[in-house]
Amino acid sequence: MHESTDPLAVVTEIEAAKLLKVAVVTVRRMRWAGTGPRYVKLSEKRIGYRVADLNAWLDARTSKAA
Repeated sequence: MHESTDPLAVVTEIEAAKLLKVAVVTVRRMRWAGTGPRYVKLSEKRIGYRVADLNAWLDARTSKAA
């Protein structure tokens, strides 16, 4: 993730996809399936992601080398 990004900052769905290096549709599918990072419902039609939650989600998915 970006080291210079404030971990408490909220990024858009598009920015979250860029940070995770996946397509926006992938972020949406993970959210709908309940398997993606935690998100913030900013309004009825807007979703945001805290950088700290993106980092935590990635950390939880990191595996050790065999």
